[in-house]
Amino acid sequence: RRYPIILGDNPSCALGPPVSIAWDYDAMPSMDVWDYDRLRQSKRRAQMNHMVLSYNQRIELFRRIGVAEEECRKVEREMGKIQRQRAATVVWKDIAGPLEIVAEKANRSVRHVFKRQNARVEDPASAAT
Repeated sequence: RRYPIILGDNPSCALGPPVSIAWDYDAMPSMDVWDYDRLRQSKRRAQMNHMVLSYNQRIELFRRIGVAEEECRKVEREMGKIQRQRAATVVWKDIAGPLEIVAEKANRSVRHVFKRQNARVEDPASAAT
Protein backbone atom coordinates (compact mmCIF):
# COMPACT_ATOMS: atom_id res chain seq x y z
CA ARG A 1 0.00 0.00 0.00
CA ARG A 2 1.08 3.53 -0.65
CA TYR A 3 -0.35 6.22 1.61
CA PRO A 4 -0.46 9.90 0.61
CA ILE A 5 1.38 12.38 2.82
CA ILE A 6 -0.89 15.00 4.40
CA LEU A 7 -0.71 17.87 6.83
CA GLY A 8 -0.91 16.24 10.25
CA ASP A 9 -2.32 17.09 13.65
CA ASN A 10 0.26 15.68 16.07
CA PRO A 11 1.11 18.37 18.64
CA SER A 12 4.36 16.68 19.65
CA CYS A 13 5.97 17.93 16.44
CA ALA A 14 8.66 20.36 17.62
CA LEU A 15 9.43 22.25 14.39
CA GLY A 16 7.03 23.16 11.66
CA PRO A 17 3.78 21.58 10.63
CA PRO A 18 3.34 17.88 11.49
CA VAL A 19 3.57 15.33 8.68
CA SER A 20 1.07 12.48 8.59
CA ILE A 21 -0.36 9.91 6.21
CA ALA A 22 -3.93 9.75 4.96
CA TRP A 23 -6.35 6.95 5.73
CA ASP A 24 -6.96 6.22 2.07
CA TYR A 25 -4.26 4.44 0.10
CA ASP A 26 -3.24 3.25 -3.32
CA ALA A 27 -3.13 -0.52 -3.66
CA MET A 28 0.21 -1.90 -4.77
CA PRO A 29 0.89 -5.28 -6.35
CA SER A 30 1.75 -8.06 -3.90
CA MET A 31 5.43 -8.75 -3.37
CA ASP A 32 7.40 -11.43 -1.60
CA VAL A 33 8.65 -10.12 1.76
CA TRP A 34 12.25 -11.11 0.95
CA ASP A 35 12.16 -9.19 -2.35
CA TYR A 36 10.67 -6.19 -0.61
CA ASP A 37 13.36 -6.30 2.07
CA ARG A 38 16.10 -6.43 -0.57
CA LEU A 39 14.61 -3.41 -2.34
CA ARG A 40 14.41 -1.47 0.93
CA GLN A 41 18.00 -2.16 2.01
CA SER A 42 19.35 0.91 0.26
CA LYS A 43 16.58 3.10 1.72
CA ARG A 44 16.92 2.05 5.35
CA ARG A 45 17.93 4.69 7.85
CA ALA A 46 20.93 3.82 9.99
CA GLN A 47 19.85 6.08 12.83
CA MET A 48 16.53 7.44 14.02
CA ASN A 49 17.64 11.07 13.66
CA HIS A 50 18.00 10.50 9.90
CA MET A 51 14.23 10.14 9.76
CA VAL A 52 13.60 13.56 11.36
CA LEU A 53 12.59 16.34 8.97
CA SER A 54 13.83 19.88 9.51
CA TYR A 55 11.46 22.83 9.40
CA ASN A 56 12.55 23.71 5.86
CA GLN A 57 12.17 20.10 4.69
CA ARG A 58 8.62 20.01 6.05
CA ILE A 59 7.67 23.30 4.39
CA GLU A 60 9.20 22.17 1.09
CA LEU A 61 7.43 18.80 1.30
CA PHE A 62 4.05 20.46 1.80
CA ARG A 63 4.76 23.01 -0.95
CA ARG A 64 5.49 20.14 -3.37
CA ILE A 65 2.25 18.31 -2.56
CA GLY A 66 0.20 21.49 -2.93
CA VAL A 67 -0.55 22.50 0.67
CA ALA A 68 -0.92 26.29 0.97
CA GLU A 69 1.61 28.08 3.17
CA GLU A 70 -1.23 29.70 5.12
CA GLU A 71 -2.67 26.25 5.89
CA CYS A 72 0.74 25.18 7.25
CA ARG A 73 0.92 28.30 9.42
CA LYS A 74 -2.62 27.72 10.70
CA VAL A 75 -1.77 24.15 11.76
CA GLU A 76 1.49 25.36 13.36
CA ARG A 77 -0.50 27.90 15.42
CA GLU A 78 -3.01 25.23 16.50
CA MET A 79 -0.21 22.85 17.49
CA GLY A 80 1.56 25.66 19.38
CA LYS A 81 -1.64 26.36 21.32
CA ILE A 82 -1.96 22.68 22.29
CA GLN A 83 1.72 22.55 23.29
CA ARG A 84 1.27 25.60 25.54
CA GLN A 85 -1.84 24.04 27.10
CA ARG A 86 0.10 20.84 27.81
CA ALA A 87 2.99 22.80 29.33
CA ALA A 88 0.53 24.67 31.57
CA THR A 89 -1.00 21.35 32.63
CA VAL A 90 2.43 20.07 33.70
CA VAL A 91 3.07 23.23 35.75
CA TRP A 92 -0.39 23.16 37.36
CA LYS A 93 -0.09 19.45 38.09
CA ASP A 94 2.91 20.18 40.31
CA ILE A 95 1.01 22.94 42.11
CA ALA A 96 -2.45 21.41 42.21
CA GLY A 97 -1.32 17.87 43.09
CA PRO A 98 -0.46 18.63 46.74
CA LEU A 99 -3.50 20.93 47.08
CA GLU A 100 -5.75 18.18 45.79
CA ILE A 101 -4.40 15.79 48.45
CA VAL A 102 -5.12 18.34 51.19
CA ALA A 103 -8.63 18.93 49.81
CA GLU A 104 -9.35 15.18 49.72
CA LYS A 105 -8.20 14.77 53.33
CA ALA A 106 -10.38 17.70 54.43
CA ASN A 107 -13.34 16.26 52.53
CA ARG A 108 -12.91 12.88 54.25
CA SER A 109 -12.67 14.56 57.66
CA VAL A 110 -15.85 16.58 57.09
CA ARG A 111 -17.73 13.51 55.87
CA HIS A 112 -16.52 11.57 58.92
CA VAL A 113 -17.80 14.29 61.28
CA PHE A 114 -21.22 14.45 59.56
CA LYS A 115 -21.43 10.66 59.52
CA ARG A 116 -20.90 10.63 63.29
CA GLN A 117 -23.51 13.35 63.86
CA ASN A 118 -26.05 11.53 61.70
CA ALA A 119 -25.40 8.31 63.61
CA ARG A 120 -26.11 10.09 66.93
CA VAL A 121 -29.36 11.58 65.63
CA GLU A 122 -30.57 8.22 64.30
CA ASP A 123 -29.57 6.26 67.43
CA PRO A 124 -32.14 6.97 70.23
CA ALA A 125 -29.81 5.53 72.91
CA SER A 126 -27.19 8.16 72.18
CA ALA A 127 -29.85 10.91 72.19
CA ALA A 128 -30.90 10.02 75.80
CA THR A 129 -27.39 10.44 77.17
